[in-house]
Amino acid sequence: MNSNNLKLTAMGQKILLRILSLIDWNSFRAITIIIAILTLMMILLVP
Repeated sequence: MNSNNLKLTAMGQKILLRILSLIDWNSFRAITIIIAILTLMMILLVP
């Protein structure tokens, strides 16, 4: 992993945390969105 990937990962984690804090955990749609975002990030960070 080079420093660019690490910076991206850190940014992604900050964004995810911000999203998580805004989410109403009772809604199933929100959980689906989180899973989609995590999957996307994994695809982008593991070329």
